Amino acid sequence: MAKLFNISEATIIAFHSLAMMDNNELVSAEKVATNTFASKNHVLKVLNHLVRQDYIRSIRGPKGGYMLNKMPENIFLLDVFELMEGPILPSPCGLTMDQCPFKKCVFGDITFQLTEMFVEFIKEKTVKDISEINLKGIEV
Repeated sequence: MAKLFNISEATIIAFHSLAMMDNNELVSAEKVATNTFASKNHVLKVLNHLVRQDYIRSIRGPKGGYMLNKMPENIFLLDVFELMEGPILPSPCGLTMDQCPFKKCVFGDITFQLTEMFVEFIKEKTVKDISEINLKGIEV
């Protein structure tokens, strides 16, 4: 099945990892990997990136894990998205062409509209907002 938006697995892991964490209880990489159906190695790579950017902190040891390093209401999804994917730049072309061979884009301005809607949606959402969503029985 085709996807309209292509958000990397790393970004999806980052969003879900942050949603599973709080400032008081540790979450293991294994728990994130199990709940996101991602490989532990990929999860560790994402978590270490979030640690380096000061969003979360890592506690080593047999009972170690990860926890938020900021208040969840102060972590905006747009910031996390751009951390993982780079800046969002609206593109008029679904083919990412520099010059269009047509007089008028076959997509009209829908790509700009969709990008704007997506940015507006994640600009206002925080980790607190997504962590309050029912996590389908996930134990964290």
